[in-house]
Amino acid sequence: MTETLTFLKRNTAANPIDATFDITTWPNIAEENCFAMLCLENGNRVYQRGPSRAARNTNRRKSGAKLQPFKDPQLSSRHTSQINPNTVSAEEFPWASTREGGPNAYVFPATIDEQDLSKGQGKAIIDGFNDAGVGRNDYFRITFTPSNLFGQYCRALHANPPDMSICGNEPKQTLFGTAGVNIADFAYQIVTSAGVPFTFMHMAGINKGKITKRHQDFDVSSILETAEEVKAE
Repeated sequence: MTETLTFLKRNTAANPIDATFDITTWPNIAEENCFAMLCLENGNRVYQRGPSRAARNTNRRKSGAKLQPFKDPQLSSRHTSQINPNTVSAEEFPWASTREGGPNAYVFPATIDEQDLSKGQGKAIIDGFNDAGVGRNDYFRITFTPSNLFGQYCRALHANPPDMSICGNEPKQTLFGTAGVNIADFAYQIVTSAGVPFTFMHMAGINKGKITKRHQDFDVSSILETAEEVKAE
């Protein structure tokens, strides 16, 4: 009798590689990532690594991160807000280094220090991929460590099962040294017209679905309609 053995490939969506990422130097960005995974991605922790560095750069352009939407000169025109004056860098999730990054990614304000390629998040992601053997186009499952640095959303995401109730509660916490922050209020997504990015919309929090500027709210559909009219002229 001949038995046929079936081996499930260890880098597919059904059987992703377990990858652990050390958040020691970027705990606040990790908390933003956890919020995105838990509350905007329904608890999903499985993603596919992108095919190349060029694809990563394309994702950063398509997500709007390259527009530097949290720098002071851009806040008014991009309809964005900083958590504090240090959060001038754009953090996107899913990461630009994944196939899921790009136009559908969520963008948050973060600090340049925590994103640092030599010692911050950038290095940790590369190290995590290398340590776990995650190659180009491989699927992987995200786990953050150490747990003692977890914020409320990372604790909820890494619980078994994940605690989704926190998404409805939207608790405030200290983030990037600023107390009383509701991460949901700083989750943005690029709004485009005919493929041209021009502003950002709130994806959660009290202004969900709105484009805000100072004390004004804007209807997204009307802005897109106006943009199309201008383009047609």
